[in-house]
Amino acid sequence: MAALQKGVWLPFLPINSTKYVIKLQNTDSPFSDEWEQKISYDGFNIEIRDVLWIADIGHFYIFDKEEFAEKEISYQTLDEKTIYSGFRYDVDSGKYLLSIKGFKRKKLIEYPGVNYGYLFSLNKVDTFDRFNDPRDDEIYSFIVK
Repeated sequence: MAALQKGVWLPFLPINSTKYVIKLQNTDSPFSDEWEQKISYDGFNIEIRDVLWIADIGHFYIFDKEEFAEKEISYQTLDEKTIYSGFRYDVDSGKYLLSIKGFKRKKLIEYPGVNYGYLFSLNKVDTFDRFNDPRDDEIYSFIVK
């Protein structure tokens, strides 16, 4: 719980294994009217020191500092497709409240198209006065349906 209070990291579990578009508000273009917002959660503490990483948790099991030297983390599949599993955003250092919105395409498209996405938003604050635990399944579900 101390890590959540201090804004060290945010574990969002469970999330279905599928392709997603990941966007940061005021950095990436917003979702168009072809998308429908399905979930929205606010008030997660995150303290940023120069950069924000949005990545799958697998990269923290065996942490390789070199992997985080670039703007994105990717790997090649056996059929030579590039899969992205982490994105770096240059953000001013400080304390923020993070909001997460989940989107689904109104008219689904065929694979390898992407039908689901997340928009992350940051609101800078001076201090954290409470915290939300994204692992609380009774309150939060980050699965976009």
